[in-house]
Formats: sequence, structure tokens, C-alpha cells
Amino acid sequence: MILFLIKNYIYACMEDKVTKEIKRDMFNKIVSLEVKAFDRNKVSYFTQKITEEPHNLVASFYKLTGLLITLIKTVCIVVIAFCTCFDCGLVFSFALLVIYLTISNVKPFLARGERQLNLEVKEYSNSLFDTIRNIREIKMLGAKNVVKKDFDIESSDIEKEISSSRNMANLMDLLLFTIKFSIHALVLIITTRQYFAGLIEFETIIVLELYAALLFNGAKQLAETNNIWMLYKNSLKNIFDVITNKN
Repeated sequence: MILFLIKNYIYACMEDKVTKEIKRDMFNKIVSLEVKAFDRNKVSYFTQKITEEPHNLVASFYKLTGLLITLIKTVCIVVIAFCTCFDCGLVFSFALLVIYLTISNVKPFLARGERQLNLEVKEYSNSLFDTIRNIREIKMLGAKNVVKKDFDIESSDIEKEISSSRNMANLMDLLLFTIKFSIHALVLIITTRQYFAGLIEFETIIVLELYAALLFNGAKQLAETNNIWMLYKNSLKNIFDVITNKN
């Protein structure tokens, strides 16, 4: 709790002060650039950098500090599990590895598919817009039936892509639910046996089950480390590219 309060305090300080300073430095640099710099880059390039990147940098740094706290908390949970019940500690360690590898490998694949789907939907929307805008010319040329056929084909393809993407996301959720259920089931089986053997108290079973839930959530967050780090690194690079521009 204390660590999260410290994290929130740091973020509150950085959100206003740091972003304001970065934006000011970027703006001062941009207005001092020579005209040829704007010939090579569109104005939207500079506006996008100055409005988005400082916030991305601070937000990703905030998330990284949160992940550090989550890592400390997760390590503590695993250590306590080993001290309380060695077999449960093994289950926690293996589960942590499985969750991290599953999410860190499968989720980027789903994200790429979603981005591709968004591009296709955008192209479909643009095509539909152009068709409706030019509907008078299409009727005059007698191509109405052809346009209807193309619309049916494109709509069908888009619906299939959306359905496929939704099914993949559902499979991911099902896989994670299965992993979570398996963790709780294994912990319950192990602790129940040790309870009836007189090795642990009943309260320990409840505590370890709560730790299993915390471990699962922590592992899900830690699996996002690479994505957040890449966002932080790219934002930092983009800001420095503007500030150190030699043109």
C-alpha cells in the first residue's frame, strides 16, 4: 500500500511538471528549426510528437514503476509460499513462468491481428464512403448490381475477420481461466492433504489461495513489461529526435 502511494505521488508530480518542461523544450526547438526541416516533415509530424510523446513517456514510466512494485510483491508471495508449503511454492513458480510466457507470446500475436483488422475495417469504411458519395454516377453507368455484389463480398470478408479475431480473444481468455483454475485446484489439493496430515492450519489454506489469486494477477501485469518498456523507449527516442534535431 505504501509503495503504491509513493508511486502515485511520483506520477502526480511528473504528470504536470515533467510533461510541461518537455513540451516547452520541444516547442522551443521546433520554432528554432530552419524552413527546410518543415519541407521534409509534415506539420502533423511535429504536432503529434509534442502533444503525444511527453504523455506517453510519463505514463509508461509510471507503469514501469508499478511493474517494479508488482515484481517485488510477486517475489515475496513466492518466497512466502515456499516457506509455508514447499510444494505450493513450486506450483507458484511454475505457474508464474507459464502465465508470463503465455501472455507475452500470445498477446502480441493477437495485437498484430487486431491492428490488421482495424486497417481492413478502415479501408472498408473508406470504400463504402466513396461508393455512397458516387452513387449517382454508379447508377448512371448501370453498375449498381456490380457494386452490390462487391459490397456483399467485402462485408462477408470483414465479418469473418471480426468473428475470427473475437474467437481468438475468447480462446485466450479461456486459456488464462484454465491456468488460473488449475493453480487454485493444485494449491487446494496440496494444502488439503497437508492439513489432514496435521502439517498446516486451516487458515493457511485460505491464505495460500488468496496468494494464488494475487500471483495470477501479478503475472498478467508482468507479462506486459516488454510492451511498456518499448513504449517508454520509443517515446524517449522520439523526444530526443526532436530536441536534438540539427536542421
